[in-house]
Amino acid sequence: MNIKNSIDSKFVKKLLDENLLFFFIVSQISSDNILEKSNIEDRLRIIKSIKYVIDDLDIEDKDGYLDLLSDCERILLNDLNDIT
Repeated sequence: MNIKNSIDSKFVKKLLDENLLFFFIVSQISSDNILEKSNIEDRLRIIKSIKYVIDDLDIEDKDGYLDLLSDCERILLNDLNDIT
């Protein structure tokens, strides 16, 4: 499966248009139910998918979003390592 296809670029663009992308990204690391390995792996896939989509878009503050996504990815990887 192509990771980019797991999050649709139209969805990301809609979140950008509605100024909700930041909140959606942060919501992937701020939840009480991410203590299970499968939940963390799912959220990590979502973050990576958004990262690939953002990298292909020509948007304002692209680097800021990519930095935020990298930080979220690192946090989730640390959480995953703590569980395993």
